[in-house]
Parts: sequence; C-alpha cells; structure tokens
Amino acid sequence: MLRGLLASEGYALTEVDDAARAAALIATGAPWDLVLLDLMLPPSGKPEEGLALLDQLLSAAPDLKVIAISSQVGRAGSPTTARTSACARCSAAGWRHSRW
Repeated sequence: MLRGLLASEGYALTEVDDAARAAALIATGAPWDLVLLDLMLPPSGKPEEGLALLDQLLSAAPDLKVIAISSQVGRAGSPTTARTSACARCSAAGWRHSRW
C-alpha cells in the first residue's frame, strides 16, 4: 500500500525484505531521504532486530528521516516494548519523534 502510494507520487523506492539486506544497504553509505522501518522485520520478527537496525541507521546517518512501523501489534511482548525503545533511542540521538 505505501509502496504504491509513494511510487504514484514519483518517489524512487528501494525495498528489502529482511534485516540483513537492509543492513547491507545502510553499509553502502548511499544517501536516503526516508526509511520506512518495520520494527518486526524478517527473518526473526522480533523487535530487537528492528531496533538494532534503527541503531545502525542512527549511527550511519544522524539526519535521516525514519518512520518506524509494524503490522504486528497483536504479538505478545512486542508493541509497547518496541514503541518505547524506538522512541527512547530516537530521543537519545536528538531526533524528534511522535508517539504512535
């Protein structure tokens, strides 16, 4: 859904379907305007993996805009912990954020 919307507005998109591929893209140092980050991304589906990737983003590109999302709201132990951790990490890095 987001892909179609952004593509229809003329944005160039690069998609990855797991944390390893995302980390590899971050490591290239390529300039990104925005990252949509699924905190529960494959292969593990655990928020710790998404939060680790968020840490890599914070280290590699402090000015990068990141929207952290997840469709896994109903998973036990994930929503509140992931949300709180993501907001805390963004605040510690000086990022503005909105609680969702």
